[in-house]
Amino acid sequence: MQARRWVVGLSFLPFLLQLLGWAKTPLGGGLCGAFGSFDPFSAETFYAQFFLLGMALQAAFAFFLILIDLGLLDEESPAVRRANRVGLWLNGAILVLFILTRSVGLPFFTPLGWVWGNTTPLDGVSILMAACSLVLIGLLWSGSASARPVVR
Repeated sequence: MQARRWVVGLSFLPFLLQLLGWAKTPLGGGLCGAFGSFDPFSAETFYAQFFLLGMALQAAFAFFLILIDLGLLDEESPAVRRANRVGLWLNGAILVLFILTRSVGLPFFTPLGWVWGNTTPLDGVSILMAACSLVLIGLLWSGSASARPVVR
């Protein structure tokens, strides 16, 4: 129960940190970058769309866990047991996407064809956001291991 509250809080934290990143603080722009000139054909805009989707899914996952805490979903439901796996995959995908966009870049489609995207700069807010996903993976991994039945 206590670990689930940490998971809920850490699932909302990247979105709140991104709000800090949009404010153009000295810590940097976060995973989606700071507001500024918008170039629809840049790699940063393409990456920002993926990270916004990931943060929205993290928030939806947190709301699902809140429903469990409120007693609106049965603890023994198959959907509840699958929730840890979904959270693991979601946060793992965000972490892999973070590493790829910061190290090698990703290909994306433009009107002229496929282009290999630039790497985005590493900043303090994006490191904090990636650290949230890493901690969430650890919490969800330990939670999914305790939920598995023991085979004797």
